[in-house]
Amino acid sequence: MKIAKVLLLSLPIILLLSISAFGQSGKAAFDQAMSDFDANRYEQAISGFRQAAALGYSVPEATYNVGLSYYNLKRYTEAKGALQEAISLKPTANAYYYLGNCLYFAQDYSRAVESFREAVKLKPDYYEAIVYLGNSLDYLKRYDDAVAQYKRAIELQPNRAWGYYELGVAHYNSQLYSSAIGALSTATRLDPTYTKAFLFLGMSYRRSDNEKDAETALLKAMQLDPNSSLTNYELGYIYEGQKRDSDALIRYKEALRLDPTNPDPHLGLGNLAYNANDYIGALAHYKRAFELSPSWATAALYIGDTQYHLKSYQAAIDYYRKALVLDPKRVPAVYGMGLAYIAQNDLSNARGQYAQLLKMDAAEAARLLKAIDAASKP
Repeated sequence: MKIAKVLLLSLPIILLLSISAFGQSGKAAFDQAMSDFDANRYEQAISGFRQAAALGYSVPEATYNVGLSYYNLKRYTEAKGALQEAISLKPTANAYYYLGNCLYFAQDYSRAVESFREAVKLKPDYYEAIVYLGNSLDYLKRYDDAVAQYKRAIELQPNRAWGYYELGVAHYNSQLYSSAIGALSTATRLDPTYTKAFLFLGMSYRRSDNEKDAETALLKAMQLDPNSSLTNYELGYIYEGQKRDSDALIRYKEALRLDPTNPDPHLGLGNLAYNANDYIGALAHYKRAFELSPSWATAALYIGDTQYHLKSYQAAIDYYRKALVLDPKRVPAVYGMGLAYIAQNDLSNARGQYAQLLKMDAAEAARLLKAIDAASKP
């Protein structure tokens, strides 16, 4: 965190005493504000820097420091105003950088990009500004531009893990898992305590169907931070796929304990219950997952499947419909709805589902038609 300090010049002795006293008063206010800032007394620092500026003492630096004090208080709207004022008085790379951060935290990524670019223009080797410029571009889904900034940062500081981590996350978000693994592996080598890098490395391995290395990376992430809901969930997912249900159950429950608002562990717990034929238990978890994430087609689909097994066929149809509203290409929802109609002896609507399924998946359509034909026999 950089804070502007000023060098004091000796005032010419020909100045009037009143003016000299005025300057000394401003200096005293500024110096006291600096002491307050260094002691994390940011409210007092703001008052002191404002007093110094009002007395005409080092106005650009005092105004910048007001912005930085607000920034440290996480009062980003007020910080933004002070930093913009400081820039109007004296544009500096640091002022643009912290203004960019304020805009970034407000999710105003387009304007954050502009501010970070100005910071880098004034200071081309400003590593932090370059990385945050990349992050802002990544949020704007400008993947190639983001990657270019991360690579620029890596060229400046090739032994710093942060740039490799952000590059890896950008690759991960673009589903380029092999590239993500390369960048994230470098990040973890440079910083063996980089928890998030191990987490995303494990997630990248999992999505590359390399469960062994995924588990190794995720266990390292959990060792570094056992209180990560996401890490616990990711391990649970791997264990579920390996039929290690007791291990999966532990990890999913821990993920929920750490973050009760995370829908993913509820879906995982629902799967474990469903596979154990505990449809009542599965239904409770699936419904909670859908409540937490109402746009999640998979949760709606699984509720439909569970309702079907509970012989609540109309409820199954209703949830299959919800799944299809969210994802019209969800083949299992069309197929499941067809089976539910058959169970209701509504073969007309079942054939309607067959006609729809025929356009989507010929093999699944053939399965549904076979079920319709079987139900049509006396």
